[in-house]
Amino acid sequence: MKTYFRRKTCSECRCAYDSIGEKCPKCGHPNPEFERGYPFEHHLRDTFPWQIGYLLLGYLGFQALGLFISLIFQTVYTSSHPGATAAEISSYMSQVNVSFAVTGGAYAILFAAFVLILSLRRKIPALVKSFAHWIPYVVGIGGGIALLGISIAYSFLAEAICKAANVTPSPNENESAIRLMTQAFPALSIIVFGLIGPFCEEMGYRVGLFGLTSRLGKVAAYVISAFVFGAIHFGWDILGGGNRDAIIIEIVNFPSYLIAGFGLCFIYDRCGFAASFLAHATNNLVSVIVQLLPGGAN
Repeated sequence: MKTYFRRKTCSECRCAYDSIGEKCPKCGHPNPEFERGYPFEHHLRDTFPWQIGYLLLGYLGFQALGLFISLIFQTVYTSSHPGATAAEISSYMSQVNVSFAVTGGAYAILFAAFVLILSLRRKIPALVKSFAHWIPYVVGIGGGIALLGISIAYSFLAEAICKAANVTPSPNENESAIRLMTQAFPALSIIVFGLIGPFCEEMGYRVGLFGLTSRLGKVAAYVISAFVFGAIHFGWDILGGGNRDAIIIEIVNFPSYLIAGFGLCFIYDRCGFAASFLAHATNNLVSVIVQLLPGGAN
């Protein structure tokens, strides 16, 4: 187990603090072992229990909020439609306006929760500071465009694989849902999928997951973080449906999310939160805007 999980005691004031800290948070005495903590130089640092919290909030919090909002819509519908069948309820819940309300509402609440926690943890100054230099903007925007280019390049390979398997190439379940919602709610989609979503995912999967697993070593951090990022965008419910074509499409599209997860981890690790957020936001914003252009849906 890496010693990065242990707490260090300040030699001056005897305050216990995270061993990856640059200095004692109480008296400001420099951590003599900080040089050994160089792997965390650009990270938005926090203690590992809080890193676990960011991860759980980013994933389980989003799922729980989505479920809660879905239950509200379902309750309202069944109250106004007594005797509605399960098929009718399912049809209503699958409508694009309901799906967007659930997804957008979950992201909005999650965003507010992250901002509140960062404020209480006094991390806002460090977060803002990461946007103060020009380098994160160049790396972030450039990195986002590069990731988009890699994704487009991979799409040609994915298309070839699908055709070889006698499957009509198409986006996976996650991307298909986003495309439908973007077409229905263009302006709100720019905010939700282009800005709020990337912020929440960077907090959960870079500040939380990557920061936590980096304590085990960088190889583990990159592998685990990239795989988890890919897994959260995978349509796992498709596997139980028995639809061969849909399963193949999910599997073929999975590597593109692995690549994106690895790339965002690299950008965060090298240049910090501002860069990874800008890369993620750039990638998503360009994708959303392209969807809104004439013929963009194709």
